[in-house]
Amino acid sequence: MIVEQLDNNDCRVSSTTIEKAEEHSAICPVMIPSLLFLISDINSCSSISSCKTIHARIFKSLNYEDGFIGDRLVSLYTELGFFEYAWNLFNEMPKKDLISWNSLISGFSRKGELNYCLNSFHRMKFEMGLEPNEVSLIYIVSACTEMAAFFEGKI
Repeated sequence: MIVEQLDNNDCRVSSTTIEKAEEHSAICPVMIPSLLFLISDINSCSSISSCKTIHARIFKSLNYEDGFIGDRLVSLYTELGFFEYAWNLFNEMPKKDLISWNSLISGFSRKGELNYCLNSFHRMKFEMGLEPNEVSLIYIVSACTEMAAFFEGKI
């Protein structure tokens, strides 16, 4: 039911449905894991405020110690172009591994946000002591290449 409502761009109704699921979670704890389906369908939301409400409910309802949920939401915020929200959400995540950092860096890279991309990379490598992998480097090179092409007038 929740996913159907998201397919119809009705985030308001979906948010209400989530509230009802939360209220009944003590009776039927299986309902809350169904919220994971929201992560893949949330891009269909037409309003950022509605999507933010759903994101807040996901974090309130689920244990996001598992980085996948936080990583996916960070990616969604960058895809929507809300870089400060992505950055703030990332900073609130309790556990950040290389996949988490790559989610953040790749999102900024795909949107051409070189400064955010490089700042994230620097923080990951020098402040957190994580070594980049091939994925990290591909997105950094991609962001730098796109910026160089922009300055040369090719984009």
